[in-house]
Amino acid sequence: MDTERLVHEHKDLVYHVLWRMVRDREAHGDLFQEIFLNILRGLPDFRGEAKLSTWIYGVAVRTCLLHLRRIKNEPLTSLDERQERGAPEPSDAAALASSADLQSEVDRERALERALGGLPMKYKLPLTLFYLEGRSYREIAEILSVPLGTVKTHIYRGLREMRRKLGGELHDHL
Repeated sequence: MDTERLVHEHKDLVYHVLWRMVRDREAHGDLFQEIFLNILRGLPDFRGEAKLSTWIYGVAVRTCLLHLRRIKNEPLTSLDERQERGAPEPSDAAALASSADLQSEVDRERALERALGGLPMKYKLPLTLFYLEGRSYREIAEILSVPLGTVKTHIYRGLREMRRKLGGELHDHL
């Protein structure tokens, strides 16, 4: 696979990782290039045991984690910031019957985003990958290069911590 095709076929995946993990939008261009350089450097070592997109996702996540460690673990992008930039909200407003329902949904999402944003990265990433990205436990283990049992433990503990932070407020949604 040539470089141009590789970038074209996986650029949306990489941008999505950047959008979820790195708040500093000015850093995205450099990080995008760094991620693809890491992909190209690591491609000869890709064994094909996982899907190429899963492997690329893992490279993107690890590159973002290194960046975040360099700048002291900046939290994931919040719902409020996405709304300020005019980015689409995760809720489906058309499906809500009234503005009261919309406000309730937005409030719930903000509370969840705050609780998720306050978690340590070791819980935040698996929860994000599982619940927001729809990744399987096995894919998460491959992406994060950790054992399957660690993924399950971190998701369980992350959910427990979110429930504790939220109190009874959103217990039915977790």
